[in-house]
Amino acid sequence: MTGQFTPEAARVVVRKIALRILPLSIALYVVAFVDRVNLGYAALQMNKALGLTSEGFGFAAGVFFIGNVLFEVPSNLLLLRYGPRKWISRIIFTWGVIATLTAFVQSPAQLYILRFLLGVAEAGFIPGMVFYFSLWFRETERASAIGLFLIAMPLTYVVAAPISTAIMRYVNLWGFEGWRWMLFLEGIPALLGGALCFLLLTDSPEHASWLSAEEKAWLAGQFATEQKLVPHAKEVNARQALANPTILFMALIYFLSQLGALGIGYWLPQIVRNLSENLSLTQVGFISGVPYAVTAIALVIWARCSDKFQERKLFAAIPQAIGAAGLLVAGGVRNPVIAMIAITIALAGIFATKPPFFAMLNQVVTRRAVAVSSAVVTSIGNIGGFVGPYVVGVATRAGHAQKAGLLTLSAALFLSALLTLFIKLENHNEASARELSEMSGIREQVGKK
Repeated sequence: MTGQFTPEAARVVVRKIALRILPLSIALYVVAFVDRVNLGYAALQMNKALGLTSEGFGFAAGVFFIGNVLFEVPSNLLLLRYGPRKWISRIIFTWGVIATLTAFVQSPAQLYILRFLLGVAEAGFIPGMVFYFSLWFRETERASAIGLFLIAMPLTYVVAAPISTAIMRYVNLWGFEGWRWMLFLEGIPALLGGALCFLLLTDSPEHASWLSAEEKAWLAGQFATEQKLVPHAKEVNARQALANPTILFMALIYFLSQLGALGIGYWLPQIVRNLSENLSLTQVGFISGVPYAVTAIALVIWARCSDKFQERKLFAAIPQAIGAAGLLVAGGVRNPVIAMIAITIALAGIFATKPPFFAMLNQVVTRRAVAVSSAVVTSIGNIGGFVGPYVVGVATRAGHAQKAGLLTLSAALFLSALLTLFIKLENHNEASARELSEMSGIREQVGKK
């Protein structure tokens, strides 16, 4: 069946899958991710209202990842049991419920508890989607697909920055403060997103009524051929994934990378506000969004280049080094314009590393094992999401502004880039890369629409 397919017919199938899967996935992630990052904007009013110190805010931002770490692997085991459509819908809906409840907190302790529960609710989302894409996209377009999905992260910052700060400034009804309205209103779309996910998401190609029998057979043949080209890929369960040296090594790298990504993400609005006392909330929101607009473009371009050259390791290491250099400059200069440019470069590098990094998992384990393995990597790695914001918070409270925190995050990223070069990918040699490339001939279709 595979041989009967012309390159044009193959392009049609890839395009059909991309247009069916990616827009919905990106929209769901934008909606969900807003509820993770909007705490950074709420802090502009919330910290004073709740009596939060900088260290307390760092803890509130980071405790999300403790709940996330504890339940990431169990969540993905349940995803395999119930299927992506049901389980991802559950993740987004419960996420929305807890996000709206966060608007009613009256003390730091209540905030900590709900942020922890938000992490529990979200656990399994990113690794679940990485697994989901492995069911639909081949090696030659997988990094591009993951990159287009992960573009939701920087896009969320671009969208959330002006909207969140505008709500905080202009919506103050019935004695409900602006930051509370913002958290409440931005939690509601996740409730709707969960319902949409349940109605529209398709579990796998075999269940896709919108693919013909010939198209399903062709896709199955493509995946079977890919599996033969990666003979060292292993089928692992949760216990084996936790003991697999390569997976654990990748988890350590992801931990160091997340230190930089989320150490900056939650603190950026306050860093921007410190640039000038004359900036309004709306101006802070727009300025905070600029680095992420650049990041979104860099992420997609870099992911497509990774697919084009069929190279993962270098394409994961190089942007991390760029991110480290950016944070190093940002932490060592006094000029606010140069500092913002450096932070923009850093964020572009940090986020661009994710698509090729996650695409490497398919060179280590089988497609089914990607769900558990990516959960292990993200659960251990996301501890960096707790440590990063907390490090910046401690440095700020100690009187070093954010500079000491930025330099610490820079060092972590440099180490992450170095370690990435030592990931063992024995099964992915140049011959198999060439064969994969020749087999598809259509690497660049994902992302053109």
